[in-house]
Amino acid sequence: MFEVCAGGRRLESLALLVASADSLAENVCREPLSVADELAGFLRLSEEGKPVEDIAAAFGVTPLVVKRRLKLAAVSPRLMALFREEKIGLDCLMALASVEDHQKQEQAWAGLQPWNRHPEALRRLLSQGEIESDRDPVAKYVNVKAYEKAGGATRRDLFSDDEKRVYLLDGALLERLATDKLQKKANQIAVDGWKWVEVRSRYNHDEFVKHPCGFRPFGGPV
Repeated sequence: MFEVCAGGRRLESLALLVASADSLAENVCREPLSVADELAGFLRLSEEGKPVEDIAAAFGVTPLVVKRRLKLAAVSPRLMALFREEKIGLDCLMALASVEDHQKQEQAWAGLQPWNRHPEALRRLLSQGEIESDRDPVAKYVNVKAYEKAGGATRRDLFSDDEKRVYLLDGALLERLATDKLQKKANQIAVDGWKWVEVRSRYNHDEFVKHPCGFRPFGGPV
């Protein structure tokens, strides 16, 4: 017997969780489940309305572990079927789960030759057209906080070891924010008496080499 001293809300949550989790706990703790069945069990608890924190507490794992399992469980049913048949490895399933679009997941898997189906290749394919916040110079100049404040859409990979990396999905907005930020600096320079100040968020190397003045005009970050 255990006494719960944290109030009625927690007692009610525990009672609801126990009612749905008994079967899963029995199998996880005593009879080894397949990974696919375990993921399905966690997804069922979530669909029944159990909070991530309660599920984590019931099974002695962190909320991040629960979130990752729920992400894996939500992968395209077609790909999950291949995972059950051991035609897709867990590492590749994690790469596919980094995006939520089932069609995009399936296209990425089908778009690679069998010999090239490994996590990094999948992540490269899935992130095409997206901008990495920690690598792209313009993204670093604008910064993620300002981009999100302006309403920019992002994607975060729960399975990435780099917690700081964010994928920016709106390239046009990013370029506009960078240009606006640079324009403010250009206006300050113009006040000093410069007759011509050019603002660009990115600069083409060939244009730099061919520039008639022999120097780089005021431009964006590199």
